[in-house]
Amino acid sequence: MAEPVLIWGAGAIGGSIGAWLKRAGHDVTFVDVVPDHVAAIANPVRGLRITGPIETFTVTAPARLPAEVSGQWPRIFLAVKAQDTEAATLALAPFLADDGYVLSLQNGLNENIIAGIVGRGRTIGAFINFAADWMGSGEIMFGNRGAAVLGELEGDISPRLQALHAHMCEFEPGASVTSDIWAYLWGKLGYGSMLFAQALGEAGKARVKRGGTHSQKTIVDFVYRNIDRDSILLTDDLPAYRWIGRKFGAHLAVNHSRGEYVRHDRYAAATAHVNTAESFNAILKRCWIGVRHWWSIKHSHRYLNQIVYHWNHRGTATTERLTAIFSASGQRLWFRECVQ
Repeated sequence: MAEPVLIWGAGAIGGSIGAWLKRAGHDVTFVDVVPDHVAAIANPVRGLRITGPIETFTVTAPARLPAEVSGQWPRIFLAVKAQDTEAATLALAPFLADDGYVLSLQNGLNENIIAGIVGRGRTIGAFINFAADWMGSGEIMFGNRGAAVLGELEGDISPRLQALHAHMCEFEPGASVTSDIWAYLWGKLGYGSMLFAQALGEAGKARVKRGGTHSQKTIVDFVYRNIDRDSILLTDDLPAYRWIGRKFGAHLAVNHSRGEYVRHDRYAAATAHVNTAESFNAILKRCWIGVRHWWSIKHSHRYLNQIVYHWNHRGTATTERLTAIFSASGQRLWFRECVQ
C-alpha cells in the first residue's frame, strides 16, 4: 500500500490530481480553506465531482480545514496559489514527517520558498500544464490533459522521485521525470508571462491584455470588459467559454478537436470560426519567437501594444501611420524606466 497523501489546496490542480489518485485506490486526504468545498468532498452523498470532456466521475475522501489537520504525513502535495506559498508551507510544516517531502504543484518559482521552510531535501518540484477550473464547492472541470514533469531540486533521479512518478502516471500516463526541473519551471514562467487574452471585433480590430494565467476568471474579466453584450461571440470549444456565451446576443463555437474550423449557423445567420484570431495569434508568436526571440515580463505590454498597433493599422496608408507617429512626439520612455 502506498504512503498516504495530504493534498494541501483542493482547487483545480490539487483537486484534479487528488481525485484521480483517490479513484486509483490511494489514501488521499484533502485540505482546503473553503468550508463548503471541504464539506462537499467529505460528504458521501456529494463528494468531489470531476467534469469536462476527458472524464466524469466522483470520489469521496477525508477533507479538513487547515486548523483540523493532525498527525505526520510522509507526502504533502502543495497546490495553493503562488502568493499563498509561504503561509501555506508554514501551516503544513508541523505535519510533515522528518523523512517526508512537499511536492509543489504550483505555477511560479515557489520551490525555493518551500525549501527555505522545510529544507531542500524535503522539497520536490513539478511542472504541471493541464487545464482545469474550480467551478464551485465539490466540482472541478478538467478541460484537457497536459505535461506533468517531476524533479528533485538538485537534479538527482532518486528512488522517492521514481516512486512518485509511478503514482503520478495514474493521473497522467505521460508523466515524466527530469534532472533539470528548473529549466521547466523557468520555461513555464516565461511562457506564462506571454499568455494574453485577445478579442477581435467585426472590423478585425484587436485588443490584447497580458494575464498571469489562462484561468476562467482571467478570460471572463477580459471578455466582459471588451466585448459588447449584444455581439455574436465566436470562440473555439474551450470549456471556459460555454457559460460566458450565454451573456451575449449569441454564442457560436467551433470544435477544433473534431476537425471543425468553420460552421454556418442559420439561426444566428452567422459563420462560426476563429480564423482571424488565429491569424493575429500567429503574427504575435512570430514576433515573439522569430523576431524578438525574447522579451521581459516587465515590458511585455509594450511589445503587445506594438503588435496590436501594426495589426489594427494594417490597412492604413504609410503617410497616415507616420502622421500618427509624429503626433505622439514629446512622449518619452526614459532609459531608467526600462532598467529599474
